[in-house]
Amino acid sequence: MTFYDIQTIYLVVSFLYVLLPATAWMVLSSQRSTAAALWCSGGLVFSVSCFFFAIRESGPDWLTYSAANYLLWIANILPIMALRHQLQRPRRVGVVMTGLLIAVLGFEYFHLVAKNPTLRFLWSTVILAGLFTYIHRLALEMARTQGIRSATWLSAVYFIAACIITLRCLRVAFGFAPAGATISGFDSMLTVLMGLLTSVWGNFAFVGTFLERASQQSAQAAALRAKQEEAQRLGAQIAHLDRQRALGAMSASFAHELSQPLTAILMDAQNAQMALRTEQVNAAELTQTLEEIQNSSHRAVALIERIRNFIKPTRTHHQWVDMQSLVRDVTDLMRVRAKASDVQLNLDLCTTPALVWGDRIELSQILVNVLRNAIEAMQNSITRVVTLQLSTTEDGCVLQFNDTGPGITKALPDPVGTPFVTSKPDGLGVGFSISRTIAEKHGGTLTIANTPNGGACVRLALPLGS
Repeated sequence: MTFYDIQTIYLVVSFLYVLLPATAWMVLSSQRSTAAALWCSGGLVFSVSCFFFAIRESGPDWLTYSAANYLLWIANILPIMALRHQLQRPRRVGVVMTGLLIAVLGFEYFHLVAKNPTLRFLWSTVILAGLFTYIHRLALEMARTQGIRSATWLSAVYFIAACIITLRCLRVAFGFAPAGATISGFDSMLTVLMGLLTSVWGNFAFVGTFLERASQQSAQAAALRAKQEEAQRLGAQIAHLDRQRALGAMSASFAHELSQPLTAILMDAQNAQMALRTEQVNAAELTQTLEEIQNSSHRAVALIERIRNFIKPTRTHHQWVDMQSLVRDVTDLMRVRAKASDVQLNLDLCTTPALVWGDRIELSQILVNVLRNAIEAMQNSITRVVTLQLSTTEDGCVLQFNDTGPGITKALPDPVGTPFVTSKPDGLGVGFSISRTIAEKHGGTLTIANTPNGGACVRLALPLGS
């Protein structure tokens, strides 16, 4: 074999186009995608085309030249589709087939009608140069828009290949070389260089491009997960601080409410002590006094337990939550604050079961925030009533808070609930935003609007559990 044995060179290039795409496919086995499949398939088709060129001297013209050229075009169309897929701009198959059909018709026209082998060769090489140039442009676009350095190498490889095939085309057009795919001499050196560039460096550059892109996506995904986890952690801290702030604002009312059972316990204990000292002990009266002490203790413990359950920082714990029970518990918790502000809390609860799947503490925070806002909004109102109405639908439950306050001020942005924007001089502007986020996390919605009769209506909609 000599260096200028062009048939042998085609066989070597054909072998490389089987080996290297298969190697690329194995390297990308853990990250297989449509783009990788298209690129590797193009390599295999290129291998078949080179094999047909290699048997040009012994095979029929329709197979070793016409079919070989068609496969050569397809072999470069597939990488184009792979790169467009990487750029998220996939080309429709109908457009590709139309372009291929036009190329075939032109090729056969110069062969069967014009019967001009030179024009047929020039038509084929011009198409091939155009395909190489388009691959170069797509790879360059990927390098610029996605910052993938390997795509720069891929672009350079196909730019050089396009220049080589263009030089070959010009040599034939100006009569410096005969037309044909199996011409020896300087033109065979150009063919060898083009084949080696696109087979070896082209495949390595594509693998590098794909791996670099996958590495970028993994890094971006990791950064996004870290950002989401940090946002979730900060959101939980803000929600916890908001609960602490809510209870801090109601601390005086809680102290007053807690002092009542404690005072009753103290008085009953003193009465029992005095009766024992005077030895005028009545068993029935003493039993009644002890029961009153026990009841007062239960009231104090229940109040402290409600406060502790609301304020303690815990991880999200989803369970079946009875909305009727939740509304009653939160209303009892807020009744102290409402009484201190001369606000009446009315309940209108449905009798049908209203079970939702969620975190009880987070859902209770929505109710506390809405009730607290309603109570604070009615400080200057003559009539101060908040009505909580719980109803069920086919696929969810709706809890409405209707107050008799002034409603939503026009100074607030739309939609209401923009974080850190509030009409209260001492507010943080996070309560409604946190509540809406919690509702959405539970698959529901939280909205607010003015009512026709005055006041505001907050609507909490949550999906029912089956």
